[in-house]
Amino acid sequence: PSKDAGFEPIDPKRIVIMGESAESNYGSISQRGGLAIAMTLFLRDAGLPLPCGIVGWSPWVDLTHSMPSSLDPNLIDLDLLCPMAMYRPKPRISSPAWEQYQEDSQKLADEIKEKKPSIVGDESFQRDEQIQMYCNNEALAIPYVSPLLAESLGNIPPMLLQVGEVERMHDEVVLFGHKATQPHKFRVPQYSTSNFDESPFQKPTSIILEVYDDMPHGWQWNNVRDNIQVGLRFPSAEQAQISFHRTCNFIKYVSLVENDQTTEKSLFKGVRINSKGEERPLEQYDLDVLKWDKVGIVPDITDYTNVKFVI
Repeated sequence: PSKDAGFEPIDPKRIVIMGESAESNYGSISQRGGLAIAMTLFLRDAGLPLPCGIVGWSPWVDLTHSMPSSLDPNLIDLDLLCPMAMYRPKPRISSPAWEQYQEDSQKLADEIKEKKPSIVGDESFQRDEQIQMYCNNEALAIPYVSPLLAESLGNIPPMLLQVGEVERMHDEVVLFGHKATQPHKFRVPQYSTSNFDESPFQKPTSIILEVYDDMPHGWQWNNVRDNIQVGLRFPSAEQAQISFHRTCNFIKYVSLVENDQTTEKSLFKGVRINSKGEERPLEQYDLDVLKWDKVGIVPDITDYTNVKFVI
């Protein structure tokens, strides 16, 4: 802060960055959880002081929608997010703001094509329709857009990741946690990790990964009114209280103890959390995603009504 700000700077070792993922509420979408992680990656890459910890509630870390749960038709009746909510939304009624967005977006796309920059990514990015409202297709693999696709997720402060069992973010969050704590093992996707051996960020990141039984996207903040309007049966407040309690404990721990970021050791704790707050090991359903070989590849959607992967 400036000299006349009237307050002293806060020690980064007392700061925790927290975000909850893509919030969809009455057509309003914001990427907070993914943004919190993206900001931390930027601070790391720029050599700036890092916070003492990060909390991600279902962080949206893969804007290519490449993971199976992202478009799984079996989750239509279970999760708050419908499959196409993950893609660039198309409003039912046009507006001056939407038309201006369309115009600006197309102008940027034309400028990118004219400059012909060297793009890190997959050939699946090359399509006429813009995939995301957040960025042009050429930017999908930028780590500050899709953190899961970063060359390395090492050298990041301790992180708490929470995700629901039946939400579309499940697969990318589970893989993100494993890639961060085992950067040498999970070098995916190949197009962005081919130079990993030269990366200065190879130290494992300490991760606590919590998968909550039967929970949909945003179970921590949905209220009764929202539940009735979307026609889904959401959990009671007890599950949200469990999430808040465990989050507060993590924040207290990382902000009150000395975290030695220079150590080569890391912690990985992956657990399932039931409705009573009891822990048990991750299930095979959670671990199967670690074998997925199409990370960072935009799926070919042939039917917008019954979304499916074309293998």
